[in-house]
Amino acid sequence: VIGLFSIHWSILVGGIGLLISFEFYLYQTKRFDTPMRAPGVFFIIALLGTILGAKILAVLLSDTPVSNQIEDFNFSVFGGVFSLLVISLFTFRKQPRMQLQLLDTTISTALVLLIYLQVDSFLDSNTWGKPTKNSKGVVFTSESTFLLEGIFDKITKAEINENEEVESETGLLPLILKIHFIEEVKDKKEAGHFLNSDFKNSLIHNPSLNVHFKNHLPDQLAFELEAKNNKLIANVHINGILRHPISIYKALAVIVILLSTAFVGKTRRLKNAGEKSAFMLILLIVSYQVIDYFFIIDFQW
Repeated sequence: VIGLFSIHWSILVGGIGLLISFEFYLYQTKRFDTPMRAPGVFFIIALLGTILGAKILAVLLSDTPVSNQIEDFNFSVFGGVFSLLVISLFTFRKQPRMQLQLLDTTISTALVLLIYLQVDSFLDSNTWGKPTKNSKGVVFTSESTFLLEGIFDKITKAEINENEEVESETGLLPLILKIHFIEEVKDKKEAGHFLNSDFKNSLIHNPSLNVHFKNHLPDQLAFELEAKNNKLIANVHINGILRHPISIYKALAVIVILLSTAFVGKTRRLKNAGEKSAFMLILLIVSYQVIDYFFIIDFQW
């Protein structure tokens, strides 16, 4: 919170990523053989075009057979990259060498920004992968707590705290879901009935909840009720399902791609303008599809 404004972590990360990628872009354009006019203006145009292209492709391919095989976020990535290519080639169509130099710069800049966008996606809990028994897995909870506060009129606030060590053999993380009831719910019997009926059924059958949580006991909820400041609070024992943080995997993949391109470029194997772009795009497409194939939910080749 800054003054009267509240800044979400994901917005802060995205903003930092945009500033860093812009500085990286300006640094790269200074190394052109032919000076580029108004590089900042082109960056803004390319950024707006990339966002528009990403949105258009995601909308066009949503609810199609292809969408069952590829993650929606990838539609945005590939749509953004495609529109960026079109804008770069069209803008400098009469200057082939400048065109290819700019292409190398814009693609590498886009990958720098993509790292931050993937971290932003992780912080927002927008994408997650298959369940894992590895203790390095992550329980994505922010969407679920927000959902609980929205669908139950008896709940004012929901918080999740870690309870014990990870059960490595089951891939589950014991958690305590702290539920704050509204002032009107003062009877523990009423609260207990709500938890063992409506709440338990939602935990089992609601796809937005059971994808992240599993009931601690097979037949009933395990919980304790306490009164604090004339309000009831329930500490519900549940298991969080550990999942692969695929956004982090993809961010790491992009970092490896940039480092690999820099290393190969120093060996003079990518000496011609445009070769770096092709190299990076091929690695990006391959790495994203490999990650999706091994780690994303219900992926079908």
